[in-house]
Amino acid sequence: MSAHAVIAGIGETPFSKESGHSDLALNLSASLAALADAEIEPRELDGIIVPTAVTATVEDLMSNLGIEDLSFSSNLRVGGAGPVSALLHAKLAVESGVAKRVLVSYGFNGRSGARLGRRPPTIMFGEAPSLRRNFEGVHGVIVPSQFYALWAQRYMDEHRWTDTLPMAHVAATQSAHAVLNGLGPGSREITVADHQQSKMISDPFRLYDCSRETDGGAAYVVTAADNSGERSVRIRGVAEGHPGQPDQPTTRSNFLRSGMGSAGQRAFAMAGWKPGDIDVAELYDAFTFNVIWQLEDLGFCAPGEGGHFVRDGNIGVGGTLPVNTHGGLLAQAHLWGINHLTEAVKQLRGDAGAAQVNKATRALVSGSGDLGDAAVALLEGPHA
Repeated sequence: MSAHAVIAGIGETPFSKESGHSDLALNLSASLAALADAEIEPRELDGIIVPTAVTATVEDLMSNLGIEDLSFSSNLRVGGAGPVSALLHAKLAVESGVAKRVLVSYGFNGRSGARLGRRPPTIMFGEAPSLRRNFEGVHGVIVPSQFYALWAQRYMDEHRWTDTLPMAHVAATQSAHAVLNGLGPGSREITVADHQQSKMISDPFRLYDCSRETDGGAAYVVTAADNSGERSVRIRGVAEGHPGQPDQPTTRSNFLRSGMGSAGQRAFAMAGWKPGDIDVAELYDAFTFNVIWQLEDLGFCAPGEGGHFVRDGNIGVGGTLPVNTHGGLLAQAHLWGINHLTEAVKQLRGDAGAAQVNKATRALVSGSGDLGDAAVALLEGPHA
């Protein structure tokens, strides 16, 4: 490795219920903002990564940014693990000398596009493994709230939960964080009682257990440290993890196992850190339950203790481990988790406004796909 990689710039579009722009336009807006933040001209890029299966292509971005050639490109298909996994790919490209400046961009009309029937029909069903199509789909199990509800029910049974109050506390805390940021479409603070009274979606998930469909985009730029400015964030560790059976939780011999635990172990080993070194965590939160099991899988609390951890107030901005300080996918925007990375950079730069965590110098960001794929990144601020 010839250089140390950093996140040199970030960019976001407004998050809304109806953007009025194409997916490509959202990508380009976020990308140009990230490039401006990094003080890089589009023509200086020599690498592009598209971190999901649902967005503009590398070729779309090249053509519209006026890029004549690339030495590196990649398109990832690991679901919600993609934006964090892309950081690993970008880091490897930069540190091996294959590329000098790599853009990772995601933009999608996740709300208005889906409601108008523009979401590709294969995204949840046609491209799924045969078990999902032939055994689960025919019985109506076709959307993430159903998959994750089965996972949550198994966890609740194994740990003898008698109510869903821990998940309610996650929802309430993250809604408060979203209000502090003021960036989510229609963000409002909800209470534990609001959660408990909201309609059932897929038992045990109620409305406020589910992430927020959103139109928007975000992007980041990875470069070598010696080509970056003083506000760059250092990538201390980043790793992927995959379960031995990459399919729905119900098909695995260990029902509750994903790749999150192994990804976390590899990232911590790379950085030489431990969970107690983390000041702020941005955890992939397609559903409230995801936050609780990740707190355990990543070593922030013991197995079975995640519910107590969140109910005791630890994940608020003033808590022992602030989590999803932007509101996360639940209360800010479901952008497949790329906004978790942009929020972590803001926190480490000291730019997070009313949601800023005091003296935040080290952050953890996670990504999680429906089939158990996972990625974890450990970041360090410019003033650490």
